[in-house]
Amino acid sequence: MKRGGDFGYDMFRINVKSAYNGITLNAEYRLYSRGFGGGFLKQGWFGYNFSDKSEIQVSLNQVPFGIQQYNSHNWFFNMTYYLGFEDDHDMGVKYIHDNGPWQWQAAYYKSAEEMVFGDTSPNPNRYSYDITGQNKENNQLNFKVIRRLGDSLQHELSASVQGGLLYNLGTGRNGNRYAGPGAEMK
Repeated sequence: MKRGGDFGYDMFRINVKSAYNGITLNAEYRLYSRGFGGGFLKQGWFGYNFSDKSEIQVSLNQVPFGIQQYNSHNWFFNMTYYLGFEDDHDMGVKYIHDNGPWQWQAAYYKSAEEMVFGDTSPNPNRYSYDITGQNKENNQLNFKVIRRLGDSLQHELSASVQGGLLYNLGTGRNGNRYAGPGAEMK
């Protein structure tokens, strides 16, 4: 007698979004099969809205680089995701100023999404593709400017830059890394 197939899921996620008196919370936990990373926090940050145009986000938030949220159109994403330049989330502080046609974002990230701490333990379980193995991202700066076009402001032109350090666990030394200028059109 045959089994008759399988029953399961590709991905299960739980999202929480809340706001009260200018303070916001945005979190997303994802659970994949063990072969695709298991369970992990995709994003989780607290924010504060200084006004309807200015916001700060603290903790695991999306890096302001490249096309946001992502440019992929299938389950396999595309090369920019696997290089760490699309839908990347890191641990740090991001400031967003948005006045309609123009938006700019500036951010500082101490590290990638770390759940295993210390100088001797890389963290392979994460949503974003980051540099792993014997290297850890650290002290990264990002800047992005966006110009919305048209009467509906639905089309965007943007440019972004990124720079930071890579800490090597074996040597105990930092090296430099940077990306940009990146230009995007959506």
